[in-house]
Amino acid sequence: MTIDAAGHFLPKNEKAPTHAYDIINARYPSIETVKDLLSLDEEVLSQMVSDYFTTGVAYLANSTNDKSLELLGDTTWIAINTKMVLTIMTSNVMAALLQLGIPSQEILNEMLSRGVSRADIDDLLKREISIDELIEKYPILNEMYTLFIQQAKGKTLDMVAYVLVPPEFVIRCRENPVEALATMTHTCSQVTDFINNRLPKDKSNFNVRSNIYEAHFLVNALKQDPGIQVGKFYKDLINEYPDGIYSRNINKNVFYRKEKPVKGKPSNN
Repeated sequence: MTIDAAGHFLPKNEKAPTHAYDIINARYPSIETVKDLLSLDEEVLSQMVSDYFTTGVAYLANSTNDKSLELLGDTTWIAINTKMVLTIMTSNVMAALLQLGIPSQEILNEMLSRGVSRADIDDLLKREISIDELIEKYPILNEMYTLFIQQAKGKTLDMVAYVLVPPEFVIRCRENPVEALATMTHTCSQVTDFINNRLPKDKSNFNVRSNIYEAHFLVNALKQDPGIQVGKFYKDLINEYPDGIYSRNINKNVFYRKEKPVKGKPSNN
């Protein structure tokens, strides 16, 4: 499904992923470094981060020419615009997780999954290194993060989803739009799982599916432009799932039947 409202975020006659952010980049021409970002008024910075996030969702929905990726973009666009999923800008994703009440062991496991050494984790626990210093050493710690929290609504507990978006994501979009879009694909996969009520059923597959879809996006991007360069993390994803969602090494139980959600109402698949 083409989302008409998303069209003004994207170039009209250019669908290559390397050009996905051209319009938004032109809207904010003077931003080149994180220092430039942090010098901005908070309201301006928040709007900028929102524009880059929205552009990523719009690209998946409108410009990938791949039905699986389009579905992720469509679903996330609806979820964000109907406030079923909320975006929060934060300059320190790991610290924000602590402030939102996520158990410290869960955060440490997330750090390990992002490549932090056990020695550095030990130094963090002994307070010989700060979270800020750890992020400087491992920038991947401050990448976008999808968070699911139970919140009381009256007498019931409802699951709420937040996407934590660091301002550095803007620089990523400008310097390496393909890697930024791969990260967006990962996030949109998890949002789609949330909207389709997969959280209580098979949370263990959330990261597996999002990694597969991230690889699927990258494989398709490289088909469009074999000259695209990505970092080791993304190369490893492609090597693990060389045919994206059609890779032969994927357990058949990882995927489930997804239908387009009714606006404002999660699917029960």
